[in-house]
Amino acid sequence: FYTGNVSESTAKKFYEESSTLVTSVRDGEGAPMTWTPAGIERRIPAGTDYQLHFASKNLQEENGATTVTYQSSIPGFRGRDLSTQESLESTAAIRVLSTIIREPCFAELRTKQTLGYIVTSYYELGFWSPLPIGSFTPHYSVPVDFLVITVLSKKLPPTEVAERIDEFLVTFRKQLDAMPESEIETYTTSLSTKLLKPFQKLSSEASSQFGKISRYGPEVGNEDLPWDSVKDLAAATRQVKRKDLVSTFDRLTHPASRSKVTSCVYGTTHPLDPIKIRSGGGNCTVIVNDL
Repeated sequence: FYTGNVSESTAKKFYEESSTLVTSVRDGEGAPMTWTPAGIERRIPAGTDYQLHFASKNLQEENGATTVTYQSSIPGFRGRDLSTQESLESTAAIRVLSTIIREPCFAELRTKQTLGYIVTSYYELGFWSPLPIGSFTPHYSVPVDFLVITVLSKKLPPTEVAERIDEFLVTFRKQLDAMPESEIETYTTSLSTKLLKPFQKLSSEASSQFGKISRYGPEVGNEDLPWDSVKDLAAATRQVKRKDLVSTFDRLTHPASRSKVTSCVYGTTHPLDPIKIRSGGGNCTVIVNDL
């Protein structure tokens, strides 16, 4: 994609030359190229936890920060012909779940417990490449869906904030289980409408479509790229029910199935003390960097 002050002939010439190069390499006619998609994430095995503890690099920062990330074990949705129905339903459910949890999370941790000025929860999308970098086998990118909760606080140490987040999730699970289908439908309809909202800027559309080219182009031809995958996702979002949300929440957060990363950054109010950092036991890996 070309955006900016370029002529039509220049853009077409660049496209033709680039297409010829990529096609020849994919068909084994050209010199091998190393292709590495940007922004690669790491897949975490189900049933494992990671704790990351770091001292803030800002020596005047009073606040600490705690970010808890739950990674889906089911690959995210790429497109109708590139993903399973399970991936589509999982991505739709996690997106809806991330929307529903936002307000209760803020109300409990920010308004009621006043842990800190910033309390956010959101959906995040990453990508990983399951093939080794540098091999001539065409790489491909697999989406990774995340549910993320972040709290910036100087009231409590980051480890205690993480415990408060865990306690909130237990309470939220009960709220979710009792939530009327009519209320859930309000969220699914709103999110579906938002997903189908047209791009407001040409640069945003170009970035979205070029992302699909860079991630999936080496695997499939241009004709098979999932240009309209958002329409399938929006349709699946409307079909999400409470049972889907409950099962997805349990899969993301239960110790036996979750892939959890807790990142703790320590400010001056509650400085990092490596001696006090303790492992959660079991399949929990603790990494401490106090430099």
